[in-house]
Amino acid sequence: MALVKCKECAAEISENAESCPRCGIKSGPRKNRGWLDTLNVVSGTLTAVFGTLVIPAAGAALAWFTFVYHKNSQENEKLQAMIESAVSQDTAKERTAVRVVSCLAKLNKLPAPFALSLLGTVARSSEDPKLRREAYDAIENLTTERSSFDVEKLDTSDKLEIFCLQAALTPSQYFRQRNLSYIERYATNDLLEHEVAAKLLALSQDISDPQTKIDLLLTVFIRYNDPDMMERAIPILYSAVKERDPSQSDSNEDILNFLDLVAKENKDDRSKIRLYLIRAVVTNDQDSRKDYLEKFAIIGARKEIRDEAKRLLESITRTAKGDAVLIRILDLASKNLADEVDKATANITQR
Repeated sequence: MALVKCKECAAEISENAESCPRCGIKSGPRKNRGWLDTLNVVSGTLTAVFGTLVIPAAGAALAWFTFVYHKNSQENEKLQAMIESAVSQDTAKERTAVRVVSCLAKLNKLPAPFALSLLGTVARSSEDPKLRREAYDAIENLTTERSSFDVEKLDTSDKLEIFCLQAALTPSQYFRQRNLSYIERYATNDLLEHEVAAKLLALSQDISDPQTKIDLLLTVFIRYNDPDMMERAIPILYSAVKERDPSQSDSNEDILNFLDLVAKENKDDRSKIRLYLIRAVVTNDQDSRKDYLEKFAIIGARKEIRDEAKRLLESITRTAKGDAVLIRILDLASKNLADEVDKATANITQR
């Protein structure tokens, strides 16, 4: 029990004493606990049962929390220190953390971005499928209209975090597309669009369902027309398509149609070579692949972009990891590019 000084005579008295035994003055009303004090009490109780309360997946949760939550209060500094020390991969402790965070968030005693980021990290990264589902349900419960947790009070970055998480975690493609449409509504400038594209790329590498990966990555191509983001998405999309169709017998027409729409609206050569390359690796039709690779080489051989085209192929090759089909496609792309560069050089020499 902590001792405090009497505000009248400075004698040391119990913090719970109703009056000072020395001078008789009554103590003021007790202060309500802040969310961090509440968390300390809850975690102290749980420690007796589960051992030290730690929250797994600390790196991902802390990185996103630090990025989107900018209030540098003393309580947030303590929270950050607590998360930095959390390294457990124990399912029981993960479940405890999910339930504590969910409870405190409902009581508005925990920063919303942190609560949602941690729950989302567990929902997509835990090795226990039941726990992943529990964390996802906690997110749904926090963001439902019936909750006291008011999403509309969050800033735009925090709202986008919620929609990205829900798009990635929902098993329903309808609700996934609905959340992706919400993202488009709120990502109204280049900075927010880049933030969303980076978040969707990161989420696509954490989740296991190939169709979900494909939906997130196509959003990166369609909504956020950034050549560098496209380049990062190419090997992930190829891998997801391969997971969806291990026999590689599907036409993948749904994906190709989306990418064709992006290509029609795109006049930038940097994006064009990436769009031709991704369609070449996604299609299983040999004639279509040959056509895509030829167009990739024609544009990539232009003097102002040929070095970037070579670097692009080298970058994707490093991610191939022994995939014979992908390596063969990239080798053919390199050969076509080299041939087109030789043709261009020969034409200049003849002139």
